[in-house]
Amino acid sequence: MNKIKIIGEPKTIGELRKLIEKYEDNTPFGFFNQPMQEIREDIIDGNAYVSFSEKKPNVIQQFEDATRALIKEFEQKQEIEFEGFTDNCAGVAGFGDVFYFNIHEILYGLETNQPKGRIIDWLYESLEAYQEGKKHINYRSYCMGARFKNTEENETTND
Repeated sequence: MNKIKIIGEPKTIGELRKLIEKYEDNTPFGFFNQPMQEIREDIIDGNAYVSFSEKKPNVIQQFEDATRALIKEFEQKQEIEFEGFTDNCAGVAGFGDVFYFNIHEILYGLETNQPKGRIIDWLYESLEAYQEGKKHINYRSYCMGARFKNTEENETTND
């Protein structure tokens, strides 16, 4: 019969070290009924944080790494600070607690070398158009010349 005993809930590396110092160096390290874990270091606002995270299959890790590289390039080009993803790296990225863009918009802007600020102009115009009840224009169409003021004129009716 398996026996599980909670030995503590460390909040710092020092606390963790004290909790596990009685175990031999070759004692297996794992989590019961949990996916394989890895220890990672995150640097946030210049401070190092150590945490456990689920070890991901290589292809997923590669996707996340590539997405983070895209975000870094976008962040530098737009001169706005990345805050994080609302769900995961395939979804919506937040910048400066004000701007939220999905990864498709970010990728399209970088692929087509859109000028700095165009995506922010599109976002503001999108919000204004929404408040005025105008038809939405996606970022790709906006970059190709579509504008919100023209949508009412271009819409067809079945009258």
